[in-house]
Amino acid sequence: MRRLLSFPLIIFVLLVASCQPQATATISTPSVEPTPEIIVTRVVGTVQPTPTPAVCTPLPEGMELAVEPVSSERAKVQVQGLRSGEDVTLLFVARPTATQGSSIEIGVTNMVESDGSLTYETGGLSALMDAVENIWTVKVIHARGVACQEFSLPQ
Repeated sequence: MRRLLSFPLIIFVLLVASCQPQATATISTPSVEPTPEIIVTRVVGTVQPTPTPAVCTPLPEGMELAVEPVSSERAKVQVQGLRSGEDVTLLFVARPTATQGSSIEIGVTNMVESDGSLTYETGGLSALMDAVENIWTVKVIHARGVACQEFSLPQ
């Protein structure tokens, strides 16, 4: 009889145990993106800048460029047809001789008038030591190209 009573008791214990919520461990691993490989090369030393050459381009439609000699070392540059407020760089380059060369770069900011005109006078355009003539080229570097004009100053 004891056996008979113990059997329902075992069944009852198993039933109760099976009804209990079972603890399950869930482990989630975050997705890991592969890290991009970045290679940095460090160069130690002095690098000499190389200027971008200002190559002359045809004048845009409606643009005019004139250079008027003022003295043996001064010239007045007049440009029409620029854009209002445009930043312009003037590059004066002396015709090189066998032994010398010279250039003067002038950044002209906020000098273009509302009508698109620019007038600029500069000095320091002296003849090179072994030059027979004092010949210069002005390069007007603007948003649409490089306008160029060669001119001669009296000696």
